[in-house]
Amino acid sequence: MSTKRIVLIEDDADGRTTMVAALEASGYEVKASADAFGDIKHAKADLVILDLFLHGESTGWQQLDVLTLDPATRGIPVIICSAAIASLGSARAKLAAFDVAVLEKPFDLEQLEAAVSAALESAPRRPEIARLG
Repeated sequence: MSTKRIVLIEDDADGRTTMVAALEASGYEVKASADAFGDIKHAKADLVILDLFLHGESTGWQQLDVLTLDPATRGIPVIICSAAIASLGSARAKLAAFDVAVLEKPFDLEQLEAAVSAALESAPRRPEIARLG
């Protein structure tokens, strides 16, 4: 079995470092960034873990739109990882309909591992995804 590649987009340096260490210890290859709009397509990601609010802005929602609109990335499973409970709450039904998993902060590393395993097992996402915005 080949090593699964995860793209992690998280602006909190401590959280990002902890998540990378845990995921790498579980055998995943992780490409981490503090900024959205990296080249996920060429990273050949098997999974994207995406924070919604990066540097105080809701660029994670925009990144999710990019992922779902591009035919090259729309099948990649996504886990939204965020403390923006109100924002998540209003979009939870839509996210579920589009097979986007949600991991609310704070979470422990066991919850992260379980979410990653479940997302990878259910891959790919449904291809008929339309713009989330």
